[in-house]
Amino acid sequence: EQGYKAQVLAKACVNVALVKIRLDADYLGNESINLDTDSCDILPINKDGDVYTISTQGVVGSVLRKNRAIVTRAEDPETLEVTLTLDSWQEVADL
Repeated sequence: EQGYKAQVLAKACVNVALVKIRLDADYLGNESINLDTDSCDILPINKDGDVYTISTQGVVGSVLRKNRAIVTRAEDPETLEVTLTLDSWQEVADL
């Protein structure tokens, strides 16, 4: 159960980072997100042009789960509509 909950937290932080990147092209992570009585971490985001590598972790008790997602952000210069393309998302052993 702790492993499952830690993974859910790590995924939640990826989702938070995706929203923040969509709203702000300069968002670079490096924060903890409080979710009820638990929290997860968005580690510093590696940005290469419009490609963002998001690394997160969730911890419950002594169980740590890590996720890495790679996303490409595009903004239409006329409409200012922002599109995120999720290139990959996986649980990883090391970040």
